[in-house]
Amino acid sequence: MYTLLFFFKKHSLFLFSFLIDLICYEIVNSTYKYILIYNVLSILINLRLTIKTKILFNTKAKILSTLTLFLNSS
Repeated sequence: MYTLLFFFKKHSLFLFSFLIDLICYEIVNSTYKYILIYNVLSILINLRLTIKTKILFNTKAKILSTLTLFLNSS
């Protein structure tokens, strides 16, 4: 996920420079334990992008922090 957000922030055609929302919620009795949703904004092209990722129940997945990309994600 970090690599994808890095691409959208640094690529000259997109420049999604603002993290608007970071949403995480848990789903009970499902294959996916958590859903993460990132909403980012590009002022250059006046576009919002929503990126949604699912984390499986039985994995010990590590999500890298986006703090180095977006200072408001802390």
